[in-house]
Amino acid sequence: MPVGFEVYAPTGRRKLGTDTAFASIIGISQIGGEGSAQSGSFAVPRFALGEPFFFMLSGQTADIDGYSPSVWINGGSIYWSYRSPLTASYARPIVQILYGIT
Repeated sequence: MPVGFEVYAPTGRRKLGTDTAFASIIGISQIGGEGSAQSGSFAVPRFALGEPFFFMLSGQTADIDGYSPSVWINGGSIYWSYRSPLTASYARPIVQILYGIT
C-alpha cells in the first residue's frame, strides 16, 4: 500500500497521489524593450532540482513584423535571442519569462 498524501474525488477516483507531479514556479524575468540586448542568458541553479520549464508572457509577444524572441533552456540556464534590428529605431518586444520545475 502506498504511503503519503492522497486526494480522492467524491466518486472514489484518486486525483492526487505519490506519483503525481507538481510544478513549482521559481521566478519571472523580463527581457526586451528599447535599448535592450539582442541576446542573453541567466542562470537558474534550482533547475537542477527537477525538470525545467518556461512560459513566455506578455501582451506584446511579437514585434511589428510578427517576430517573437527565441527562448530556450540549456542545462541550468535560460537563453534568449531576438532577430537583428532592421532599423536603428527598432525596439525589441517586451516579454516576460515565467520559469520553474516539475
